[in-house]
Amino acid sequence: MPAASAVRGERQRRSQLYVPSTWKSVLCDECLYARSITGRERSVVLRFPPKLIRACGGGAPDAAIDVIRDELEYRSARHLIERIERRWWQKWSHRPLSFSGADDWAAYGPGDVAVWLVAPTPCPARCEDGWMTNDPDQQCPTCHPPRPHRVFVEPLSAHAQDMAATARSVVRAAQSPRAHGEYVPKAATMTAEQQAERMRRQAERDRVGRVKKERAEISAAEEARDPVRAAAIKRARQERQQR
Repeated sequence: MPAASAVRGERQRRSQLYVPSTWKSVLCDECLYARSITGRERSVVLRFPPKLIRACGGGAPDAAIDVIRDELEYRSARHLIERIERRWWQKWSHRPLSFSGADDWAAYGPGDVAVWLVAPTPCPARCEDGWMTNDPDQQCPTCHPPRPHRVFVEPLSAHAQDMAATARSVVRAAQSPRAHGEYVPKAATMTAEQQAERMRRQAERDRVGRVKKERAEISAAEEARDPVRAAAIKRARQERQQR
């Protein structure tokens, strides 16, 4: 009969053996101090992107840990974590973690990127990438000093100046009140000859108008097509002749 521990479906009991770590004994005091990190430092290191940690060989570089230790004297762990996340997503998440170098760009590696993610901002006021630490919505007055508003006027050409002067004169003429003078009839300033010529032209226009109003006799075809209209036209003509 098989033993109880070998019965299928039952979990076998295993014992754990703890062996003291010996790798620290081969390190010098400086390396041992560099590799031992506190809880605050560990909380910041754990927020490095996994992509960056894999590129660095599975752990944070010592240079980045040294920068974190120095910054924790002035900043809290929350500020450093926010700095890492801000710089990573704004600048490094879409860029290569290593670059061999070129004529106009220096070479860098993933360790340099890790240091740049936690390095302080080069500002005498120790701001956070141009923004105040206590108020993230306010820009640093040292990095971005407020400038007085000055109207910048470009010199205009002669043609542009002439167009501007014309536009100003038109606006002034439209906005200025117009003078209402006394109406003077045209006939009051005419001579006797001009008055006689005016009367003659008026009589000629009246005669032409009467001739145009007079219509020719109604034809037989028009009277057959519309006898009612033809009779009305004849009656109106007769009434005008009797007046």
